[in-house]
Amino acid sequence: LGVPECVRSTAYLARLLVDGQVHTSHVEFYARQVRRAASLRRLQAIGQTLATRAASAADPEDIAAWLDGQLSGLGHHVPDPPRLIGDVASELLAHLANGSNGSHVAAVTTGLASHDDAAGGWQPGELIILAARPGVGKTSLGMQISQHTVAEGRPVLYISLEMSRRELVARMLCGMANVDSRALRAGPLDADSLDAIGRASVKVSGLPLWLWAPPATTAARIRAVAKRAAADGGLSLVVVDYLGLVRPADPKRPRHEQMGQVSADLKALAKELELPVLALCQVNREADGTEPRLSHLRDSGSIEQDADVVLFIHRDETDKDAAKLIVAKHRHGDTGAVRLAWDAPRTRFDDKAGGQEWIG
Repeated sequence: LGVPECVRSTAYLARLLVDGQVHTSHVEFYARQVRRAASLRRLQAIGQTLATRAASAADPEDIAAWLDGQLSGLGHHVPDPPRLIGDVASELLAHLANGSNGSHVAAVTTGLASHDDAAGGWQPGELIILAARPGVGKTSLGMQISQHTVAEGRPVLYISLEMSRRELVARMLCGMANVDSRALRAGPLDADSLDAIGRASVKVSGLPLWLWAPPATTAARIRAVAKRAAADGGLSLVVVDYLGLVRPADPKRPRHEQMGQVSADLKALAKELELPVLALCQVNREADGTEPRLSHLRDSGSIEQDADVVLFIHRDETDKDAAKLIVAKHRHGDTGAVRLAWDAPRTRFDDKAGGQEWIG
């Protein structure tokens, strides 16, 4: 782009060779010069577009997210270039010999032994979908998994698009302090409950759990915030609560295409940062009164396609204290379900009393 036709013509290039002005031994130098000039032209184009967007009085955060994506795509080198299979196999063998599972980062687990023992942990680069009907406990389990992860000293970024940070922390502290969360909403707490929550707040003060609760956001902003957090102190898990509230890049497209693009962007984020991304998702009304299935995922079949693992929470109305965690899709393992106990006052799931049970 921007190179005159007279310079790009075959006759001109042939004349350079005949005149002896180009030496094949210098081909690498010439290639670097061409690449440098192309990068400068692209930067110039990005700068012009940036000036136009800024002059339009658009949202500065949207502009910053767009710029981050443009600069990341510029790249003077490929961040993860192709590698020979033999080199990758040697690296894998070295990790296995050291007692590793072959990943640079240990798998993320839920803290529910019945699920973790049967289905295993979540690997870097995986997109995990946790879906259920409203009010069944998606946020509770998402926060519970986050709490389990940070208790191991592994940083987590929790992105809440539905609840405020204060509401999330209140729910966590009530669970830790064995205080009925309904009492917290009802009115002033008694002295014992307040003391218990105070002790719980001391326990969480040093946990590497980052909470971000914007009123609205896009996948591009999520990527920018996650990259910044990963660069500042590292990340082991990103949680998005929830998928349906992520604002699409193009609101004019059909809803299923919008959600398909969001799930694809989150999968790309997981691969880019080499960590699992847990995205909470709703199921449609057809799942009322029955166990949810993959076809119940709301808005897009692309969500099922992009996800490495799809989990459903199901609570039977006949037993308010029981729940089931269904593994409906597992790209690298078996599908099935585990029975859990639901503690409504503490808004917490626990392994079913009486031992673990994997329902294949």
